[in-house]
Amino acid sequence: MSKSAGTTRTVSSTSVPSVQLPYLLYGLQEARRQYEQGPPQFYPGSTVADFRPAEVLAHQYLQEQAGPMAQLAEGAIPTANFLMQAYDVERNPYVRAAVQGAIQPVMQQLREQALPAIRSGAVATGSYGGTRQALAEGLAMQRAAQEMGNISSQMYNRAYETGLQAALSGIGAIPTIQQALAYPGQVLGGVGAQERALEQARINEDVARFQWEQMAPRLALQEYMRLVGIPLGGETSTAVEGSAPGAAAQWASFGLSLLPYLGRLFGWW
Repeated sequence: MSKSAGTTRTVSSTSVPSVQLPYLLYGLQEARRQYEQGPPQFYPGSTVADFRPAEVLAHQYLQEQAGPMAQLAEGAIPTANFLMQAYDVERNPYVRAAVQGAIQPVMQQLREQALPAIRSGAVATGSYGGTRQALAEGLAMQRAAQEMGNISSQMYNRAYETGLQAALSGIGAIPTIQQALAYPGQVLGGVGAQERALEQARINEDVARFQWEQMAPRLALQEYMRLVGIPLGGETSTAVEGSAPGAAAQWASFGLSLLPYLGRLFGWW
């Protein structure tokens, strides 16, 4: 039974350049050290700005003014009800009195001048108590009534418009007064809000700085590994590996070495 002849093989391997390897190993060690330190910590301080003193004072002021503002609104209800009835001229005794005063001269002129003149004329003509006198008096009273109606209508219309405007103005004044009471608190609150916004901006800056200080070594390591990890080529080494020849190969080699002698012995060459 023959045995196979020995074989030979070439082995090549590529590794990181020796000049680059120490830097990579340092980066890996530093990464492990940072990992073992644990994750980044949360900002230890408060991240929300508190109310500023001006805001606290504004809150207290508005709370104190809430009572007077409510009392003002409640106290204005009867006045508003009265003013809302101001345009109801039929129920306004002041308007009725004014109208009566305005039509009084017409009534007086009718009683003291127009009717006596008609009656004197009837007496002079001998028709006193007659139809002509009655018609004349009726016409005079009709004219007086028409004039008084015109005066009343105009006065009531003006009183209605004035009363309606007064009612609307009175009701509209309530929010204005309440706003005036709240205005100082709103000013203080606005100032406090600006101060709190500035304080919040400072807190945000501190938080950002705190987070950056924790992340800076990690970011620096990332940049370091990026730089040292740039491919610089590899170092290649080659090795030849072989095994001892088998018995058949050894006999074949031995026979080939005897061929020159056998040729001369048997006259082959």
